[in-house]
Amino acid sequence: NFKSTQSYLNYAQALQAQRFGQFNIAIPLLEKLVDKEELPANFKQDRDSLVLMYARDLYEIGKYDKSADVLRKIPRDSN
Repeated sequence: NFKSTQSYLNYAQALQAQRFGQFNIAIPLLEKLVDKEELPANFKQDRDSLVLMYARDLYEIGKYDKSADVLRKIPRDSN
């Protein structure tokens, strides 16, 4: 399935960009994953982790308000 393959590719690229401190590259890739209504099955269970990664990258580049807004997407009962 093309959509799920693209999601995995975006995730892998985002992780690599994060590792090298390239948050401006990782942010749009994570945003695509977080904002998708239909995530691949493997991502659905880790959606909160994806949201947290996205918020952390926004924080790293100084977008504190946007980061706080993204964090509010995580349910309070999440680990």
